[in-house]
Amino acid sequence: MMVGAVFPLARAASLIPVSFWTAHAMQVGIAIELPMLLVLLAIRSQHRREHIRRIRGTERIDPATGLLNAQVFRERLVRLINRSQRLKLRSAILLVDIANIDPIKRDFGSDAMRELILRVAGRLLAGSREIDTVARLSHHRFGVLLEGPLKADEVAEAAPRIVARCLMPFKNRPLEWAARVRVAQALIPMDGDDPAQLIGRLEMLLATAPDDGKRAVFMLSRVAPVGSRAGELTS
Repeated sequence: MMVGAVFPLARAASLIPVSFWTAHAMQVGIAIELPMLLVLLAIRSQHRREHIRRIRGTERIDPATGLLNAQVFRERLVRLINRSQRLKLRSAILLVDIANIDPIKRDFGSDAMRELILRVAGRLLAGSREIDTVARLSHHRFGVLLEGPLKADEVAEAAPRIVARCLMPFKNRPLEWAARVRVAQALIPMDGDDPAQLIGRLEMLLATAPDDGKRAVFMLSRVAPVGSRAGELTS
């Protein structure tokens, strides 16, 4: 448009002869500019929508590990409890702590500690099913929701399998650089139907575990919810 505006001014000053282009150069410039402007506005709007989606996504994802955060974990736990009660399924919740995080930081440094957290997150995610939920709840604590229906042996093997997977040595790393985890596990809905209380009881199990103990798996005592019978739950 700026280039096109030069032609009428030059023609008015008798600097160039009168022709189609000198008479209509500005209109041609406008005709070219408007489609370009519409395309650029559409691209900008798309980038803005993508930016908003990314911002909203960071509110639900732990930025360090890419796992879901504690808020989403609690939301899914509520839905899991309701679904398990309604369909009478056996599901499970697990809290996983990296018990040797402080020794790793002391012996190998902060970068190695952060890398170990990422490696544990990857192993938890790799060992879970697509329907399960893996989340990072705090600095060195993770949560896992196992969707039912689960068989009794699947429940019994879940926590020991996580412990064994995390203890496996990492490639090109010393054997001492390994994650020693503790797992607290509860059945849903048999061990409780209040999400906050259920998480609190599991956290208490982990908090009261002896630092030098060899035990790595802790189970809540099975308490059948009011109005249900163990035989009604799907094996």
